[in-house]
Amino acid sequence: MRNTYFIFLAIVLLGFKCERNKDKERLPTKIQSQTVQYGNSFGMCRGYCTKAVVITQDKISYSAIDRQAGTKTCARGFSKTEWNNIYSKINVAAFNRLPTTIGCPDCADGGAEWIEITTTDSTHRVTFEYGKAPAAAEPYIEDLRNYLRSFDDCIAK
Repeated sequence: MRNTYFIFLAIVLLGFKCERNKDKERLPTKIQSQTVQYGNSFGMCRGYCTKAVVITQDKISYSAIDRQAGTKTCARGFSKTEWNNIYSKINVAAFNRLPTTIGCPDCADGGAEWIEITTTDSTHRVTFEYGKAPAAAEPYIEDLRNYLRSFDDCIAK
């Protein structure tokens, strides 16, 4: 009877420990420093077919690639407010659970988008069909698209 009590107690305690770990997984892992990268590309196009931004806590860098004209780059400072806006929306644990490819990016020249998040613990990149962001990215995908579009005048220079 006494052994049964100890076995029961051990099972209960293990159950609590597992439950605590599950709760920890549900909490968003925040980016502590590092980068958020976003871009899009179209394989069958003319002009600047690949565009990307690299965002850090104090800078945003842009690059656009034209197979014939080469690469254009621009950069500007990135405010703490802008960083916190992105930072607060990203659930890194949910993002890291996404597969590296979703759908059929750039099939039939439909275009592709990608997000890459680097934290102190990992780097994970997800590529998906243009305009079809995964649910885990919905809280911040429009912000990333807007940051990319904010550099449209960089190409004209």
